[in-house]
Amino acid sequence: METNEIQTKLFQNSTETIEGCHILNRADANHSGHRRITIRGKREYGHRYAAQVIYGDEFDATAMVCHLCNNPPCCNPEHVYMGNAFTNKMDEIN
Repeated sequence: METNEIQTKLFQNSTETIEGCHILNRADANHSGHRRITIRGKREYGHRYAAQVIYGDEFDATAMVCHLCNNPPCCNPEHVYMGNAFTNKMDEIN
């Protein structure tokens, strides 16, 4: 799936907040607030799709995708990065 297509779908199906977060509309959320969207028949969390936009072929499907904005429903590609449990916890603290 092309990253341009993913980014277009994310932006078409989200609302931008004052802080620059893109929150998916009409999406179901899990217990921590992450929201999912279906693109080309594949249902995935929006922040994971956003990471695919940033990393393209370098995206590691096993990696933890962290939010710089600490806003779980955000799917703005500029607000996410591939990390791990440690980097995610450090972001929460700061």
